[in-house]
Amino acid sequence: MTTVSMDPRLAARRAEVLKMRGRRRLRKMAAVGAFALLAMALWWVVDRSPLLDVDAVAVEGASQTSAESVVLASGIIEGQPLVEVDTSQVKASVAALPWVDEVTANRSLNGTVKVGITERVPVAALPGVEGWLLVDPDGRVLEKTTRPDPSLVVIEGPSWQAEPGAWIGESALPAIEVASVLPAGLRHKVASVRPLEEGEIGHVELQLFGGASILLGDTANLDDKFLSALTMVVRANLDCVDQVDVRAPAVPVLTRIAQCS
Repeated sequence: MTTVSMDPRLAARRAEVLKMRGRRRLRKMAAVGAFALLAMALWWVVDRSPLLDVDAVAVEGASQTSAESVVLASGIIEGQPLVEVDTSQVKASVAALPWVDEVTANRSLNGTVKVGITERVPVAALPGVEGWLLVDPDGRVLEKTTRPDPSLVVIEGPSWQAEPGAWIGESALPAIEVASVLPAGLRHKVASVRPLEEGEIGHVELQLFGGASILLGDTANLDDKFLSALTMVVRANLDCVDQVDVRAPAVPVLTRIAQCS
């Protein structure tokens, strides 16, 4: 059997090719190993390292709402991993607090979760089973109190049973709408806003200091009705007037008290 020897140059070239292939395999293996180590390191930093844990919850915009109640409602616990803080859930939970209107929640790599709130503004006080209920223009019950702020409009009617954070019944909404937009010139002359229990549902009457009342009817064209009412209050002598009807604001009607001089 005849053996053909390989040209030394070809043998050297073949050996070099094999070495290059080996080096490439080693580089690939090293790259895979480095990536795995990096992934493990990142997992440890994110999930286990205290560097990315919640260190503090900063509450901004709270006035009527205590910062403690915001933190408690958020469900955030100091020391938990930042990645476990669900900002959508935080916003939904904090928004359920009675005074809270809008919520923002942001995580920071420094370990602080910032929760910002915008609070609702009370516009009226309704009689409750015990004391008064403060409500905002949307009918959200904000607080129970024994003595409402004098700047709030008083709404007459039956005693409402509702807890802070709940929504007042629909029958009170027209009166709340009127209370929320009463112009300043008329506001200080109004003792209370009264939802009418008789006649058409949703009609509202203003009770003035001194005894006279202003029948607004429904809440349509309130600007025109307020202007007509204010004009009558300023120009007319209401001493013997029982009611000023401005349901048709262009032609207000006065009803006088019988045998009043």
